[in-house]
Amino acid sequence: MSKKTGVFVTFWAKPGKLDFLLKEASSILDVVTVEKGTLAYAFHKVTGQFEGISVYEIYDDEESQNIHSQSEAMAQLKIRLGPLLAAPPERYDLAPIPGAKGLPF
Repeated sequence: MSKKTGVFVTFWAKPGKLDFLLKEASSILDVVTVEKGTLAYAFHKVTGQFEGISVYEIYDDEESQNIHSQSEAMAQLKIRLGPLLAAPPERYDLAPIPGAKGLPF
């Protein structure tokens, strides 16, 4: 049985760049939909005082997460996102707990 793993990342946009950030970040969806082991990948707009987006990622195992993180598509995405960011991304590694509604574990 594989051990599910996940990541939660928030990207803070420079003023006026949120729509561009969301468009660039969501371009990775074409890649993740065909990645073996990528179980969930969902973007969300951050509401409140600052503009940003967050992504929630769930993988079948650590190897699947590493394959995604080290892919050429992710390397290119990081380059494109850089000029749109007001601060470095905030990343939290996750260990999913079984029993969640609507999620693949």
